[in-house]
This record gives sequence, C-alpha cells and structure tokens, in this order.
Amino acid sequence: MELSVDLTFGMNIIHKTGTEINLNKSISRTWKEDSEEFQELVKAYTEETGMERKETNKNKFDEEMLRYAAERLEEDERETRNRIITTYK
Repeated sequence: MELSVDLTFGMNIIHKTGTEINLNKSISRTWKEDSEEFQELVKAYTEETGMERKETNKNKFDEEMLRYAAERLEEDERETRNRIITTYK
C-alpha cells in the first residue's frame, strides 16, 4: 500500500515599486507501507493522536494519517510563503 499527497500553490507578489514575482510550487510525497518514512509517519501520528495502527483499523487510521501528513505539509508551505513575503517586503 502507498499513501500519497500532492499540494500545489501559486502566489503573485507585487512590491510597492511595481516589481512582480510569480511563485508556483508543487509538492508530491508518497509513503510506501514497508518504508522507514512510513513507519516514522505512523509513529508521529500515533504520538500526536494516541491512536494505534492495528489490523482492524488500518484503512481508517491510514486515511486520518494522510490528512495529518497533508496538514503538516500545508503548514510547512505556509511558513515558507510567509518567509518569502517578509523577505520581499
């Protein structure tokens, strides 16, 4: 099994001098069930929520964990955008 997240964002910044910057970025992440990254994601999600990935709840757990991973990636992107905007100002 694999879990995948694809995020895309675009931003146009216009400085008061009239200089314009266009930023477009895509992020794709895939975690294979037998990979170390997947196990790290399971561990982080388990520590955050207290839920454990068991045979009886794998699908539900993976679905919620994927949302968790997407939210973390969105937060990272938001921080990156804020740093770009602050630097550009």
